[in-house]
Formats: sequence, structure tokens, C-alpha cells
Amino acid sequence: MRPLPLLSEHPRSVQFVLAFAVPALYGAVTGYFLGVSEPTYLVLSLIGIVGAIGAGFDHLGARAGARRGVIAGSVFGAFILIAHEIHGADATAHLPEPAIVLVLITTVLAIAFAALGGWLRQRAHSNERAAAEAHAPVEPVAEPEPAAGEPAVPKEPLAAAPPPEPVAAGADGGVSLNSGSFDEYRALGMSVTQATRVIAYRGRLDGYSSLDELERVPGFSREFLAEMKQQLTL
Repeated sequence: MRPLPLLSEHPRSVQFVLAFAVPALYGAVTGYFLGVSEPTYLVLSLIGIVGAIGAGFDHLGARAGARRGVIAGSVFGAFILIAHEIHGADATAHLPEPAIVLVLITTVLAIAFAALGGWLRQRAHSNERAAAEAHAPVEPVAEPEPAAGEPAVPKEPLAAAPPPEPVAAGADGGVSLNSGSFDEYRALGMSVTQATRVIAYRGRLDGYSSLDELERVPGFSREFLAEMKQQLTL
């Protein structure tokens, strides 16, 4: 099953919709029901806060998830108050005094849940890599058939062959940015989109001149980029 793309792998327009427009719209709906029905408002608020786990799952690591929680929680809480103010009805549920404290509450809770989502994504990513390495297929070596009229050569036990070295490995054993293959980048943990972009950007540059140029390739979080630089060479 293909893993879900990270937020950084989406186009800018999609990133804006997911990171800002969705929590703003959901906050506005929740703020409207603040003046209509207390149970509905409380249920929507709870779903919105716990839903921050899903937002954090768009990132690798608790720290990256927490940063997403700052945006999602503050936007969600702010639009609750904005929509409630526009609606003009009396609040059916208790609001803190001053009401702006609600934004602080939703932000803190969103940070916690989004950090959990990022941690779960990082854990799942590590487990997938470990499973892929443990179940890597070993291709059998086909023995040549003797030519017609030639006697068969008795088979001798084969000594264990040393593991093959990566074709595009650099001097320190990392995979080369300038000659690495799609499959080698995928083996490092890159998604299909990330590996494709690395190779395409390499073609446009006519080769990378430093590992830092990988930062110009879209679709990498800071944490994942730092991990990749430790496994790549020129």
C-alpha cells in the first residue's frame, strides 16, 4: 500500500487548503453552532481538537507535527470566535474570560495531538523501512547449462559471497546524488514523488554541486532532509 504523502509533498495550493482553509472552515462551522446548540458545539470542538492527530500525521516527527498544531489550533480557535461574533447569537456554552483565551486553549491542545500524529507517522515510517530491509528478496544465481557433448561438471559447494556494494555509493558509503538510481533513493526511505523530483532536479542542474542543493527540491521536511543528508554523497 502506497504511504500517504506528506504535507510538504503537495503543491503550495493544496498545502494552503489543508493547513489553513480546512481548520478555518471547520472553526467557522463550530463557531456558528456555539450560538445554536451546546451539545453540537462541544462535539464539533472535540472532533476538531482530536482531529489534529490527522494533521500531525502529515509530518515526520513530533516536532514537525507540533508546528502544524500551532497553525491548526490557532486558526481553528480564532475562527470559532469570528464566526460566533458574526452570527451574533448568545453563546450556548461557557466561554473563558476574555474569550481570546479560547484560542490559546485550542492551540495548546492541537500542539499536543498533532505532535502525537507526527510521532506516529515517524514510527510507522521507521517500521516500514525495517520491514522492507528484513524482507528484501534474494535472487538465486542461475547455473550455466553444459554445452551439448560436454560432460557435466560436478557441483561444488559455493562459498558465501560478500554482499554487493551499492552501484552509486560514494566514498563514505552513501548513495550518490549525482548518480544514484530511483530504487536506491526509494531504499533510503524517499517516497516515489521525492525520488522522482531528486532525479528530475539533478537533470535540470546538470548535477548537484553540494548536498545543500537538495533543499531546493520541494517535498522534504527539515527532519527528513537532515536524515537524508547523512545517507547521501555527491
